[in-house]
Amino acid sequence: MEQSRLPLYVSLILSGLTVLFTIISLSTASWGILRHEGVEVGSTGLFRSCLTLAGINICGSHSILNPPAGLIIVGFLLVCLALTIIGIILCRGNIFACNLLLMPTFFFATLFLLCGLVTSWKAVLLAAETQDKLETVIVPGSSYNLMVTSTVFLFIVTVIAAYSYGAHSSTSNAGSAPISNPSVTT
Repeated sequence: MEQSRLPLYVSLILSGLTVLFTIISLSTASWGILRHEGVEVGSTGLFRSCLTLAGINICGSHSILNPPAGLIIVGFLLVCLALTIIGIILCRGNIFACNLLLMPTFFFATLFLLCGLVTSWKAVLLAAETQDKLETVIVPGSSYNLMVTSTVFLFIVTVIAAYSYGAHSSTSNAGSAPISNPSVTT
């Protein structure tokens, strides 16, 4: 394995894990766990909420979390675009333009996922308040924690993409002649 491709392989693995964690996080209803007097009484997700009443689990959809879900879906699509760019770089060689596209793509994907995380927690609290007027405690669920992990992985991949771009541009400019300015006379 070439030394210059190692960051791309690490980016590929972490981006793949980010995609997997994001899909799991979007599809499950455990962003916030509702607890009443120490007992779990329900959970809420981005698209639906579930309550347990007398041992029966009742789930229903809600639209209060659509804006955070939209931000997270845009971030997810940007990660998929970045995976495609990494695939092009690995298949066709170290293409400078594609390497340049990785950094902003990962940056904006991280930004969208982070904004989705921040706005979703307030929306989860609002969704829980509208469902249940009892005194409940809301704790982050496994889906929320998976999305936090995805965002951390994506931040690491953004740093790796910046390193990879810098390493590639420094090796491609190493043998070039110095820039001369014809207007300067000595």
